[in-house]
Amino acid sequence: MVFTYSTVRSPFPVLCYMGLDKHENEQLIRTGVRTDIWFHVDALSSAHVYVRLPFDKSIEDLAEETIEDMCQLVKNNSIQGSKLSSCKICYTSHGNLKKDLVGMDTGTVGFKEFKLRLLRRCDKNKEIIKRLEKSKKEVTWDYDLEKEKWTESERLWKKGENKKKHENKSDGFQMFDAQKSQVDRLRNMGEGDEESGIEEGLKAIEGIAFMEVEGDAVVSDSGDAKKTNVGEWKTEYEDMRVLSEEIRWLRERGYACDTKEEVLKEFEEGEGGEEEEITELRDAEREVLESIYGEEIFKVDDEGWNVEVQDYSPSKLFTPPVPPPLVVSLHLESSKYPFQKPFITLRGGGIPFRGLQAMNASLKEWSSDWSDRAGDPIFFEVIEHLKDSIDSWKSSEEKKVKEEESARRKEALKRKQKEAEENNTTTKFKSERERREEAKSRLGAFVSKKGTEGGEDATSKGSLKKQIQQDMQRVSDRSLINDLFS
Repeated sequence: MVFTYSTVRSPFPVLCYMGLDKHENEQLIRTGVRTDIWFHVDALSSAHVYVRLPFDKSIEDLAEETIEDMCQLVKNNSIQGSKLSSCKICYTSHGNLKKDLVGMDTGTVGFKEFKLRLLRRCDKNKEIIKRLEKSKKEVTWDYDLEKEKWTESERLWKKGENKKKHENKSDGFQMFDAQKSQVDRLRNMGEGDEESGIEEGLKAIEGIAFMEVEGDAVVSDSGDAKKTNVGEWKTEYEDMRVLSEEIRWLRERGYACDTKEEVLKEFEEGEGGEEEEITELRDAEREVLESIYGEEIFKVDDEGWNVEVQDYSPSKLFTPPVPPPLVVSLHLESSKYPFQKPFITLRGGGIPFRGLQAMNASLKEWSSDWSDRAGDPIFFEVIEHLKDSIDSWKSSEEKKVKEEESARRKEALKRKQKEAEENNTTTKFKSERERREEAKSRLGAFVSKKGTEGGEDATSKGSLKKQIQQDMQRVSDRSLINDLFS
């Protein structure tokens, strides 16, 4: 038997329910489903209150008013918490709840990963409590049957979603023929007539197959395609086409060796646990990851687990074309994780080979003390660490490029200034005194020359001024003449 509340505010349909006592709570812990979100007063005794979300929603989709209603409800159903003006509320996905059969009292629960629990302060709000209590109903609840019904409904929902995707892809898929499009465009415009010859020309080129050129390529007059503005990763990717499948797999993940065995040697650290224990721990971690990321982002294949990083924006320095998504993978094939050092790789996102190598080095440094964490679920932590490492590397690379560009501009400016100085015939002086000394030296040389040529009459003040003014090309600053003869 459980209590349900139908007036919880939410932008999408939800089911809010609460156990009657600790024995009911025990059953709810056992039969909870993937989209259940669990609420409880932190550090105090209280009821276990759940909100069940639609199949395509997760804890990140909870609206602010929904969280507030749930916090008020759980606070009001705590003997100690209801007496306080405010208290802390803890909430997390059902998949993060941990129940040990030995050592835990009935109705108590722990967490698989403390970092995944969320805390929120809740101040008493009588109006919200009054509204919720009005819709309270006591419902007979067959725990196992309810879980089976939900599981079957989810299976049918997934089937329908997959069918829609397939239909959309089939309906929307159509090859674009640029040549045919151009021909049709000319015809639709009504260009040409029977005498112009255009119609015959169009018919003639219909059967010609032209060479395909990528959108970022330029064709020269000689017909050679020269690629421009192609991302670093794109160039590397095209070069990898000639490599073997195994080597290409390694290069796409930032490894320079030629066999997977060479890489896997680094991840043999740790003693493997029992097969049953490994499976149990993996299933528990997988359930938590599915509840965090959802099935669209967290995917499982034959090699292991894959998470597509959502809040990632590729750097424009390396990705003029649209890059593939950035994916973090935990490879479980031939691994005894979590009792063995995890083999985790990063690929895609438009990150060039040297960037992937930097990420591998960062991950290696981060996991240097891995032995202390043997047996713990760490994939979520690794993903968060890699996000920070990628952002740091991107910022470093962008800063480096800006500094190089700044240095190039400064060098170009210096060259221009030097060229301008070389082309400038005007004499520049550091001070007024230097300017006058230069004038006197020029005058002395001129007087000596003219005195030799014309005798004493040539050395008179008026005669000198007149002769100097006639030869202004020898003096770069006209004010020098005026200063000396004023």
